[in-house]
Amino acid sequence: MATNTQDINAIANIIMDYYDGMALNIESKLRQVFHPDCFVIGNYQGGIEWSSLDAFVAEVKATVPENASRNGINYHIDINAIDVTNDAAIAKVTNNFVGDWYTDYLSLMKHDGQWVIINKLFHHYADHGQ
Repeated sequence: MATNTQDINAIANIIMDYYDGMALNIESKLRQVFHPDCFVIGNYQGGIEWSSLDAFVAEVKATVPENASRNGINYHIDINAIDVTNDAAIAKVTNNFVGDWYTDYLSLMKHDGQWVIINKLFHHYADHGQ
């Protein structure tokens, strides 16, 4: 099945809104792009983190100062791939957030005409490399 360019663009916008919400500490953006029952899972500093959306938002709020600006945050993202099958999609994103490098695998679902992140699985590069 051919990939719909409109869906690819919508998913890319969701991804950008997610990273803006995280880097700029905008809780409303984070809650808009993630499904409320999602999980954020990954290996971080030798242990597995398994967070609900509420716990993830709290961690962002504790890490990023309120009223953060793009100029004050070490923040970089590359969308490496987006793969769509009808109402399901996966995105691979490499990013640098507050000095640490990550690869995120975002599972997305189209519900009521809108794409939403269902889960995030991440890898933290302990050596800050890619």
